[in-house]
Amino acid sequence: MGQVRKQKTLPLLLMAFGLFVAGCNNVEEVSDEPPPETPVAVAEAVTGSLSGSNRLVGEATPGTDLDIIPKASGELIEVLVEKGDQVERGQILARIDGGEQQRALEREQGSVRQAQSALERARNGLNQAEANYQQALSSKRQAEASLTEAKQNRQNNIDSLQLELKNAQTQWDEAKKNLERMTALYQDGLISQVEYEEAVNAETRAASAYEQVRLNKNQAESEVGLASVEASVEQAEIGVSSALSSKRDAEIAVQEAQLAVEQAQLGVESAQEQLDNYVITAPANGEIVSVESRSGELVSSQAPFARLITVDVINATVQVTAEQLMLFDIGDQIEVEFAGLEEPKQGQVAYISPTNNDSGLITVEVEVNNEARDIRPGMVATLNIEEVLVENSMIIPTAAVVERQEETYVFVVEDGAAVRKDVEVVRYDTEFTAITGDIMEGAEVVVKGQNLLSDGDLVRIIEEDN
Repeated sequence: MGQVRKQKTLPLLLMAFGLFVAGCNNVEEVSDEPPPETPVAVAEAVTGSLSGSNRLVGEATPGTDLDIIPKASGELIEVLVEKGDQVERGQILARIDGGEQQRALEREQGSVRQAQSALERARNGLNQAEANYQQALSSKRQAEASLTEAKQNRQNNIDSLQLELKNAQTQWDEAKKNLERMTALYQDGLISQVEYEEAVNAETRAASAYEQVRLNKNQAESEVGLASVEASVEQAEIGVSSALSSKRDAEIAVQEAQLAVEQAQLGVESAQEQLDNYVITAPANGEIVSVESRSGELVSSQAPFARLITVDVINATVQVTAEQLMLFDIGDQIEVEFAGLEEPKQGQVAYISPTNNDSGLITVEVEVNNEARDIRPGMVATLNIEEVLVENSMIIPTAAVVERQEETYVFVVEDGAAVRKDVEVVRYDTEFTAITGDIMEGAEVVVKGQNLLSDGDLVRIIEEDN
C-alpha cells in the first residue's frame, strides 16, 4: 500500500514542477513588453490674472424724470402739448395769463426811454461844457502869449532906453565940459556972451534930454504897464477853472444819467423775466408722459403742470451691497443687457449714491446711449462686470487640480511621464484657478485622465486644451 501511495505521489510532484516552470516561462514573456501609456489631455500653465464675472440685475430708468412746475400762478390760456409728445429743450408747452405783468414791462420800458432821453441831454451838456472848457483854455493861452510878448517888449524897451540913457549921459557930460571951457574963456574975455550963452543952453538941453530918458527908463521898468496884461491872464485862468468845474459837473450828470438808464434797464430785464415765467417751457429734450392741467384751469408753483422723461439716455439702475460697491468707479465702462434686446449695450457709470437706502443697499446708475429708442424704461437691465480676482499668478484650468485626503496637486507631463506637483490654491473659479507651487510657465498640466495617474506613469497626449 505504501508503494502505491509512493507511486501515486511522484506523478503529482512532477506535474506541479511542470506547472511551476511553465509559469516562470510566462512571467519572462510579459516582462519583455513595454509598459502601458495612459491617454491624457493637457493644457498650458500661464502667468496672468484671474478674472471673474459678476451679473447684477436692475431696471432701466429714464435718464431724466422731471416734474414741470410753473414759475408763476394764474389761469392757463393755452396748452400746446399732449401726453406722448416729443419736445425739445426750450419749447413752449403752455401759456399763463400774464396781462398785468405785460403792462408792468411796458411801464419799465417807458422808464428806460425817459432815462435814455435824460442821458442824451446830459451828454449834450457835457459836449457844451467841453467846448467851453476848450475855449477857456484857448483864451488863457492867448492871454499868456500876450503877457509873454508884453514882457519881451518891455525888456526890449528897457534895453533900448538903457542905451539912450548912456548916450544922453555922454552928451550931457560933453556939454558940461564944454560949458566949463566956454565959461573960462568967457571970463577971460576970449569969447562973446552969445557964444557963452549957447554953451549954457547946450548944457541945459543935454541935461534935460538925459532926465527925460531917465524918466522914460524908470517908467519902462515899472510893472504898471504889465498889470492889465497880467490881469487878463488871471481872468483867463479863472475862466478855465470855472469851465473845468462845469465840465466835471456835466460828467457827473452823464454818469448819473447812465446809471439811471442801467437801473431802468434792470427793471425791464426783471419785468421781462417775470413775464417769461408766464410761459411754461420744456427744461430738456424728452417725452411728455403726463399733462395735469387744461386751458382755463389755475396753475401755480405748488403743483406740476406736466411730467417729462428723457429716453435718449437711459440709466441702468441697480442696488448693490457695500461689498459689491468696490466693483464700480465713476466713468467705468460696463456691458449692460436689456431684456428683449439681442445685443448688449455699453454704458458708463454716471452715479453712485453716497448713502444707503432703506434696504441698506446703494444705488448705482449706468448711463446708456439710447438714440435708437429701443430701450424702454422698466426693462430688466443686467450688468456684466469683469472682476480681477488674483493678479500676477500661475493660472491653470480648474479641471487640472486634484484634491485627495487633504492633498492638492496636479500632474505635469515631462518627457512623456506624469510628474506629480504639489500646489496651493490661491483662488478657485469655474474654469480657471490661480495656484502657487513648483509649476513653470508653459508647463503641460493634465486636465483629463489625471484621476487614473500615479507619479511617474507614462502618458500619451491625445488632446491639447487651448
